[in-house]
Amino acid sequence: NLAVPTFFALTAGGVYTIVYNLVRSASRRLDDSMGILISDPSRSPVLMGLVGVAFVVVLGNLDGAIQVWHGVGNVLSGQPFGEFDFWRSSRMMPPDPPGHEITEFPFFTFLFADLHAHLMAIPFTVLMLGLALAVVLAGRRLQADASRAEPSTSQTDISAMGALRAAMSSIFTAANLRIVILGIAVGSLAPLNTWDLPTYIIVAAAAILFAEFLSHGGITLLVLLRAVVKTVFMVIAGFAAFLPYHLAGETFYNSIESTTNTTVLWQFLAIFGLFVFIIATFAIDELAGSASRYANALRRKFSQLYDVLDGADEAAHAGGARSAVALVNADGEVNASDDRRAIPAGNVGDNSNTVTVVGADADSKDGITVPGSNAVNIGHADGGNAAASRNSINGNAPVSTAWLFAALAGALLVANAITAAFSGVVGSTVPFALALSLLLVAIGAGVLLRGRPDAAQLGFALLLALVALSLVVGLDFFRVEGDIDRLNSIFKFYLQVWVMLGIASAYLLWRLFRVQSSVLSRIAPVRRAWQISLAALLIGVAIYPVLGTQDRLRDRFEGYVTPLTLNGIAFMEGSSFREKNGELIDLATDYEGIRWLRRNVQGSPIVLEAVTPSYRWAGRVSMYTGLPSVIGWQWHQEQQRAGYAYEVSRRTEAVRTIYSTQDVAQALALMRAYNVKYVYLGHLERIYFPEGMAKFADNLDGALDRVFDNGETAIYRVRDIG
Repeated sequence: NLAVPTFFALTAGGVYTIVYNLVRSASRRLDDSMGILISDPSRSPVLMGLVGVAFVVVLGNLDGAIQVWHGVGNVLSGQPFGEFDFWRSSRMMPPDPPGHEITEFPFFTFLFADLHAHLMAIPFTVLMLGLALAVVLAGRRLQADASRAEPSTSQTDISAMGALRAAMSSIFTAANLRIVILGIAVGSLAPLNTWDLPTYIIVAAAAILFAEFLSHGGITLLVLLRAVVKTVFMVIAGFAAFLPYHLAGETFYNSIESTTNTTVLWQFLAIFGLFVFIIATFAIDELAGSASRYANALRRKFSQLYDVLDGADEAAHAGGARSAVALVNADGEVNASDDRRAIPAGNVGDNSNTVTVVGADADSKDGITVPGSNAVNIGHADGGNAAASRNSINGNAPVSTAWLFAALAGALLVANAITAAFSGVVGSTVPFALALSLLLVAIGAGVLLRGRPDAAQLGFALLLALVALSLVVGLDFFRVEGDIDRLNSIFKFYLQVWVMLGIASAYLLWRLFRVQSSVLSRIAPVRRAWQISLAALLIGVAIYPVLGTQDRLRDRFEGYVTPLTLNGIAFMEGSSFREKNGELIDLATDYEGIRWLRRNVQGSPIVLEAVTPSYRWAGRVSMYTGLPSVIGWQWHQEQQRAGYAYEVSRRTEAVRTIYSTQDVAQALALMRAYNVKYVYLGHLERIYFPEGMAKFADNLDGALDRVFDNGETAIYRVRDIG
């Protein structure tokens, strides 16, 4: 069965592409002029692309390590190690009830290989994220291009044709094409897996706004308006691309309501522990670096100020209206601290990087100030009227903003600790996730306001992490209407959280490892402790792919293990299944019938097969041939078509009647009512409807043609009336 590995490969390829381009484009922008060293720039993109793939689609959660820990404890206490349970790692919020939460992660999803919408949509969500990154990086390039652009000297074509060409060229631009393609990718999620649509519309809209911010160098009303227009354009493109689906489809459970349960912090960390560790340590490292730079800048300022004041005092005592000027760069470093010269009043040029102290004689009433938002302007040496300081700490407004958010984050962590102390358990996930989010907002504000070279790449990674953490917080307050407690709400949205945190963590890990300017790189004990912790977490999350895969392979019918094959139905050849009353069904007989249908039936005629209770062998014909049946898995049909439950029940009863009735006319009437073209009669149907089997002996009075029979399984074609 190539479908599942194809979706896996598409996901892996998409993740690799995103992380590779994040790292490669950032490597080009970071250089030694910032005091930043990129280690192994040629190998980093490839390596981190592979790390991103591992994070998103290969590694598991920490339950693998928890199970091994329990097994080792059993051995030490003289008991058997026990069996590894691949299934329980997808149910990390016991007990059920209360919440019934499903906590799948991509590797489990692909390993379980149930070809549902959430599996098939994963590579499309990754595609959308890649396109969003392309929009962001293009915004950065537009900013660079605009700064290098020369004024146009070409003659303007004012003719009607020229105006038309100009209008068309403004529409069919690369930027607009990117928006259209992004819209189509987002729009595809509506028919694929509607649960993904709201989240990725938000991500796409945020990416568009971020790109506009980068290309224009800030936020203005015009920037906001352009972002809104482009977002609306994107949504329209996505809707139009799948218009037939929207016209014919109908969605139930499309509102939200208050949640029934919340996530305990240990559950959240057991699922996303590796990602949280990387993101949290990155945030702490960044803030520590900001604090260090702030302190150093402050220390330099006062040192420079002292030197300048000393020079001004000397000038004043010399009897002249003289000034001492020190040029200071954006990091507070002195470029020319010893250059003291007389500056006539009113003749001072605009220099935003100047610290100016003006000395004057006793008769002077006005001090000389140097214009510039980053200047420290001090007036008369004799204490006369002085111009106020506009910004005494050069370039550190982002740092102040960052530490404001950091303080709020600390307060939330303290609140969480108090909650834990009084409740007897670890506090809710909400304060922790909010605190981490505030740290990321603080860093993001600093990145954007300081205009760092890798603002686009780092900002995109922080955006993904913030959206993911927002989902985690939101799910502790709301759930989708009609859900089984939080079963599907956690299930669908935690998969999105995993993908976004995995991609963000891969890039942030590269920043921590390869950008050798961090606190982690300078303090050896801290670095070693961090590396040991990271290694322990990596080992912990790598256990599941090994032991979980082995347990999944053992999870077969009657212990039968299929040899390696690409044939997704080969397991039937040597397997059997216990059905009603423990009766054993030899699946090989169905294997032959299904293969006949796949080889001989053209088009999409409707096939009739038995309906049974859930989690039985029913639905196998439709499942393995792709042909439509009268009714699928009853519970899924009732759940997904809530407004038509009566029709689901009516069809279910009709199928049972066709097989069980002894009235040939009634059976034929129901077959024709549902346009049945083929009737499947296997061991399963004989077990559930023995009373109605006799009527098939003479082909329902000649209304059927027997087209396949292997002694246990028979297939009939319904004759056309005429």
